[in-house]
Amino acid sequence: MGNAVGAARGVVRVGAPSGFPRPEEVEAPELVGAPAELDVRARELDPAASVVVYCHLGVRSEVAARSLARAGFARVRNLAGGIDAWSRTVDPSVVRY
Repeated sequence: MGNAVGAARGVVRVGAPSGFPRPEEVEAPELVGAPAELDVRARELDPAASVVVYCHLGVRSEVAARSLARAGFARVRNLAGGIDAWSRTVDPSVVRY
């Protein structure tokens, strides 16, 4: 999980912009929005780049990652378990909510 996020060239956070924190080690551009906005906003990302999608628990981001894959993003990955799992297993400084 950590390697995929650290190496990402794009990050998609599914949910409200103020909904949850972003891991500090992520230096990639971030696209924030609701799942319904993804079809339009995906044009802001490079479909050839490695992209990680995350949300609170990993459910909405899984749907979003599948949508991006269908749209031609070959290197898209879901952050399984969401930012909550990241906080528990990778970086406990990320606040859980």
